[in-house]
Amino acid sequence: VKHCDMLIDIHTGSFYRTNIPQLRADLSNKPVADFVELFGDIPVLHSKGNKRSLRAAAVSAGIPTVTLEAGEPMRMQRDMVDIGVKLINTMLAKSGMYSKLGLWVKPAPAYYDTAWVRTDASGILFSRIALGDEVKEGEVLGAVNNPISNEQVDIVSPHKGRILGMALDQFVMPGFAIYHIGINTPKTSLMARESTAGEESDEMDEPAGPGERYDDE
Repeated sequence: VKHCDMLIDIHTGSFYRTNIPQLRADLSNKPVADFVELFGDIPVLHSKGNKRSLRAAAVSAGIPTVTLEAGEPMRMQRDMVDIGVKLINTMLAKSGMYSKLGLWVKPAPAYYDTAWVRTDASGILFSRIALGDEVKEGEVLGAVNNPISNEQVDIVSPHKGRILGMALDQFVMPGFAIYHIGINTPKTSLMARESTAGEESDEMDEPAGPGERYDDE
C-alpha cells in the first residue's frame, strides 16, 4: 500500500454485533486528523488501533489512514452501503478527486474516549435501546433473562454518551461485551492521559473473546 496517498479500510462490526457508521482514526496524528475532516457528517472514534493492523502499519509508513465501520457482518444492508458511498464520495470531492457532490455537511463530533459495557449474567439479551441512541448515566440499556430461573438482570449505562456499537439480541455469558458507548471527553484530557500512559493506552476497539476479532483485523 506504499503507493497510496490516503487509505480507507472498510469494515463491519464483529460477529453478532453491529456498528453505527463511524470512522476509527488516530486523531493525535495531524495528517490523519486532516484526512478525517474530508468525510463530512460521521462520528469519529479516536483510536490508534491494533498495532498489527493495516491502519496502524499504513499510518506508521506516513499514509493517512482511517477505518470505516458500518453495520453487521454477513449481511447486505443497503442503508449502510448508501451511507458509506455518500461518505466516500464526499471525501473524494473535498480532496479534488471527484467533482460530483450533492451536499456539503459539517463534520460530526469526535469521541476521544469510549467504553464497552459488559454483562455479569448469562441468559438471553433483550436490548431496550437502539444503535445510535443517546444514553444517560444510570439508564437501563437492556436486560439479560435467564430462561431457566426467570431471573432478569438489568444492564445499566455507567456513562453519558452515544451507542456507537452493540451486540444483537442473543444468548450471552458473563463478561460478554454488549454496548459500545462513545463518551464526549475533551481532546486535551485524553491526549494528556495517552502521553503519560505510553503504549499501554493503545487498547483494542473491539472486545476480545472466544470467536471475536480485534478492530482493524
